[in-house]
Amino acid sequence: MMKLSFFYIVSVFSLIFSILNFLRLMFEKSVYFGDYLIPGWISGIFVILGILMAYWAIKLSKEQE
Repeated sequence: MMKLSFFYIVSVFSLIFSILNFLRLMFEKSVYFGDYLIPGWISGIFVILGILMAYWAIKLSKEQE
């Protein structure tokens, strides 16, 4: 039961992370880390990775049932 809820929590956070990065791409918001500007294409990679992580977590939670 504990692993099942862990995978659901991971999938929810991954989807939220992906949605926020997608919104950053859509609204073309700039993100600065100190003096360095983080390019938008990095958010595109994070959108894909977040969706893959959410899919992986849901798939593992189905196997644990």
